[in-house]
Amino acid sequence: AAGAGAGAGAGGAGGMPSLDDPRLMEALNDPKMMESISKMMSNMSPEALASMSKQAGGMGMSEEQAKQAADMMSKMKPEDMQKYMKWASRAQGAYRRVTVAKQWVMAHKMIVVAVLVLILGLWLNL
Repeated sequence: AAGAGAGAGAGGAGGMPSLDDPRLMEALNDPKMMESISKMMSNMSPEALASMSKQAGGMGMSEEQAKQAADMMSKMKPEDMQKYMKWASRAQGAYRRVTVAKQWVMAHKMIVVAVLVLILGLWLNL
């Protein structure tokens, strides 16, 4: 029962782990784990890789793109894969923050307009 909810609450759609999940980032710091992940990704069918990309990041890729990505990953060194995953994690976090900010702005349009008018008025008075 201790490990029953280990994946709960972490990750994206379909139970896929998020790139900012601390357990995933810890695994990515292990060169042997990175090599294993790289091999697994390169051995996946293009259909499975395309499906996984859609679930994990919400951005789908064609089977051709998935095949190219698998080929590239199979040729990467574990150190390069770690760097890539760290940057991907940062990009995912930035995208998430921008999306949340956009949703807030769209939900509170009048507040945003009022603040912008106030700032414009203060700026023109200076």
